[in-house]
Amino acid sequence: FTSESDVIDYASRAFGFGTGSGSEVRARIEEHARHAGETVPPLLGGNDVGPDEPWRSVWDRMLRSGWKWKQGSGLMMDYYYVKPGRSVKGGTDGEDYFRGVEDVQDFARRNYGWLTRGGGVA
Repeated sequence: FTSESDVIDYASRAFGFGTGSGSEVRARIEEHARHAGETVPPLLGGNDVGPDEPWRSVWDRMLRSGWKWKQGSGLMMDYYYVKPGRSVKGGTDGEDYFRGVEDVQDFARRNYGWLTRGGGVA
């Protein structure tokens, strides 16, 4: 950060600073801290995506950056969303891959600045 406004902007995007009650912001910070230290693969063109960018655009950029999806197995598993250089076999759910679009969208919210809710499947 190079200025106070940079910090405030980041806190607003990452934690909702200035957008909710104190308890809501605390809950967001606790959720973010729960995932602290997770591996965040870089995106082509920088790690920030537009907060209101459509999910399809965010996922396309993630795909171009090495993410992939893999057909799931069983009745309740549509796809795995896999980080670059990782695999489902021998990998860890939530670290190397995600079991559903909601989980990978949550990752994008925590780490790439995407804020939109919903947005359908990738």
